Amino acid sequence: MVNLFRTDIKLKSLLCAALLLIQVGDAGALPAAIADKPKLDAASLELDGPNNVLILTEVRITTQSGYSIKAGKARTTDANNFNNSRWDFTDKVVIATPDGSSTADAASVSFVDNQIRTLHITGTPATFEQHSGDKLVAQGHADNIDYDLAQHTVRLINHAWVSYGQNECRAVALVYNITLQRVSAPREEQQGERVNCTISPAAAAPTPANTATAP
Repeated sequence: MVNLFRTDIKLKSLLCAALLLIQVGDAGALPAAIADKPKLDAASLELDGPNNVLILTEVRITTQSGYSIKAGKARTTDANNFNNSRWDFTDKVVIATPDGSSTADAASVSFVDNQIRTLHITGTPATFEQHSGDKLVAQGHADNIDYDLAQHTVRLINHAWVSYGQNECRAVALVYNITLQRVSAPREEQQGERVNCTISPAAAAPTPANTATAP
């Protein structure tokens, strides 16, 4: 037997949470507990009450730590809890980070303590870039890319390619450390395939001209 009273409470709770998440004004005017949470705006909202599902279109989520996600569509069953929730994004997904960006066909994102903890993106291919100011530090692409924000790593799986500095590597799987700007290719993840890298030596510093006056 369906408990209509409980279902109605869950629906109202989810709707209230969704309305609080939708960006409708200046965050500075919101209570601190709400202002600290990720900000969300969207073109439309659809609630499936019995299944506790929230669907948004033309959605953008921005966190306090400088990450943002844009997509044509987003779906979650945890709209009232950015402390521990998972969101699925599809249709022209664009992710901006404090020092880079990614594009994908689809993305699954986990939130912990109101911040993005992990990102799993897929595409044909999915891409990532790391920047330092206006300078491109590294870029890569693969069928699947996993961001681990706690470990500051980007794991590229299937047709993985990473270019950093004057070097580039291709493999079944590559791991790029954002902090150290270093690439690794774990042997156990290569499915028996070889890793191919092009390592270019750094340009030698020019030799100072000899300006000594001949005797």
